[in-house]
Amino acid sequence: MKDESVLGKTIFFAQFVARIQFLSKYLTEHTSS
Repeated sequence: MKDESVLGKTIFFAQFVARIQFLSKYLTEHTSS
């Protein structure tokens, strides 16, 4: 069982997706003005 590596990858991926969504939202708000 390698639950720790799977959990680590899941958390890393979740943070990565959140960062991408934040950046895209930030860029859309600031480029539309």
